[in-house]
Amino acid sequence: MSSLQHNLPPRPDSAKGGLVFHLIPHTHWDREWYLPLGALRPRLVRMVDDLLDRLNREPEYRSFFLDGQAVLLEDYLAIRPERRVEVEAAVREGRLGTGPWYVLADELVPSGEALLRNLLLGGSAARRFGAGLVFTGRVWAPCGATIPRLRVRH
Repeated sequence: MSSLQHNLPPRPDSAKGGLVFHLIPHTHWDREWYLPLGALRPRLVRMVDDLLDRLNREPEYRSFFLDGQAVLLEDYLAIRPERRVEVEAAVREGRLGTGPWYVLADELVPSGEALLRNLLLGGSAARRFGAGLVFTGRVWAPCGATIPRLRVRH
């Protein structure tokens, strides 16, 4: 499991067997899917700037998940290196989730080995930003959408 905090506290009736829903704010970021990186990176920078400001100013906004791609933080910090300490603190505290992928997986293009290497690179990058162990049992918005469920520990 990710160390990402849930945004909604447990409901009092959950002990009685009632349903509990967890809302996990996240992004789905198609890096270079429909526009070149140079056109999308400014949008990413605005989004992460706003997100970091919100996490700092609103403690009740407990966490955000960057759709499983660690490369987003590298792209962001290439433009905003002065916010590295803030990014790393948010990741370390479980308020900003990243990884386990390096980039969104496209099972229709690479080999199985490429998918595993993507996970290895993503886990390594996530740890560089302060993430603890990254577990995955779900693939976040893959192209191809039939990647078998993996239980990988990085």
